[in-house]
Amino acid sequence: MGAQQQRQQQLQQQLQQQRQQQALPVGEPQRVQAMENARQLQMQMMGARQQQQQQQQALAMGARPVTNSPSRTPAQMPTMQMHQMGSAYDDLIMEPADSQYSSATIASFESACQPGPLSNIQTRNPDFLHRCLIHAISTGNLEIARDLLSTGAPIVRHTPNSILTAPSAQQISLFELFTEYGWTPNTPGCYGAMLLPCVVTNLPLLKWFLVHGANPNLGVQSDYRDRLGGPDTDSCAALQKAASTGTLEAVHLLLDAGAQIRNGTPLHCAAGACPPGTPLGAPLNDGVTPSKEFDTSRIPVMALLVERGADVNQAQESRHKVAKYPIVHAVLVGAVERVKWLLENGADPEARGAWGSAVECAKWRSSAEMKRVLNINTP
Repeated sequence: MGAQQQRQQQLQQQLQQQRQQQALPVGEPQRVQAMENARQLQMQMMGARQQQQQQQQALAMGARPVTNSPSRTPAQMPTMQMHQMGSAYDDLIMEPADSQYSSATIASFESACQPGPLSNIQTRNPDFLHRCLIHAISTGNLEIARDLLSTGAPIVRHTPNSILTAPSAQQISLFELFTEYGWTPNTPGCYGAMLLPCVVTNLPLLKWFLVHGANPNLGVQSDYRDRLGGPDTDSCAALQKAASTGTLEAVHLLLDAGAQIRNGTPLHCAAGACPPGTPLGAPLNDGVTPSKEFDTSRIPVMALLVERGADVNQAQESRHKVAKYPIVHAVLVGAVERVKWLLENGADPEARGAWGSAVECAKWRSSAEMKRVLNINTP
């Protein structure tokens, strides 16, 4: 048996002892300390198990074993880590017996975690508690969620996402509860994903995240190199999402919090924003005809981005086939008013990308009004 496996077994034995201590009728201070010790051991087990899996995979691929060396950069990580598949909660540490429960038992327990009374919460099995924590926070049951966490329910990478399905009036309270147990707005999800891009259309929640230290330049790994790894530190995901779907105030908030325009292409996203409900791929297939109101609604955002340093002729660098320039994005979504604004602010209608220039795109797919704006002669 390797040293890593022995260490993991020792941690499992210690965790089991802590669970047994939690069940004893001891005083409140001892019970709280026992739960805290159990949580710390659980985090150690998570790290030990992840390192063991990485070492086994590295050996199987003929690569060097993965270590915790601080000099190791993401680019140096073994390729076998890329695109690891798993369930949403595969970082939840369990023992084999933890998942052995009857459907009737879990059904009644999950029901209690939604509107049910606190007295129905009786088990301390981590997997069991986590499942019920998801039900509790999804329905906004703050009291049950607090009790489950104090009893030892773990918060793993994907757990906080369920708060976004809770009633909006309860979401901030639930996030505040999670901060009491070590979670922060910069705690990464799978592949380093952040929740900040998910809340840019909810101003109260966005403000709460930023006040509590959310870094707008953290984001999901661009190459999805490590499922349990950290985020990219030069991401533009939050700003791009706000530019395409958020309000002007949301974009202001992110820029004031330090979001870097140079990390991505937020002006492209604003120029190419489609009306809600537009089918994926419509700009290149059936075309998009936005209302004038929706078309013009992105112009203040575009103006703010340019004011803060965005280039109207920035070329989008990508290994994929992309429109490349903001004005081409605007043409593809039929945004006549945005095209006018971009031209007035120096956009080059002849700049060519993978889909051609704005003029070329307009010739074969745009409205007569778009052609007039771009000075295209029609027969």
